[in-house]
Amino acid sequence: MFDWARVDNYNVGTSALLPEGKHEVKIINAEERVSMKGHDCINLTLQCVDEDKMQYKVYDGIYWHSDSTTKRAKYIFIEIGLEAVLNEKRFPNSRELCSVNSFIVDIEHEEYNGNSKAKVNFFGYHRINAKDIKVPANIASGTESWTDEPDMGEPPF
Repeated sequence: MFDWARVDNYNVGTSALLPEGKHEVKIINAEERVSMKGHDCINLTLQCVDEDKMQYKVYDGIYWHSDSTTKRAKYIFIEIGLEAVLNEKRFPNSRELCSVNSFIVDIEHEEYNGNSKAKVNFFGYHRINAKDIKVPANIASGTESWTDEPDMGEPPF
């Protein structure tokens, strides 16, 4: 018989500060929203997959209202393995986002209203098997815009 009294329930669901560095994560929630500034976005909840770090979650937003945010959105979708969705010239839905394999994120800390918060670096998404990434160097380095590609057209892709 299982003894529930031995289970510590005080840290369940807490949003502890994920240490800086590279972490393997999985998308556990994806919601389409409108930001307080009126921009369409997808809010992601990422959770560490390492058993010792599963209590850590980090939140990120994918926006596409400017050239740089559209470039980042496409970069993220490619890095997490959703090239097929981009080839269909559409945005991934919540089910597709939550079903991608785990990937690596670069976490950094920033101060916000006097509190430290963990956030994903602007171009901090990476496939586990980096040799699978087929992002041209000029795009990855930021010297050329994703939206300059003639086959993609204007957002939404």
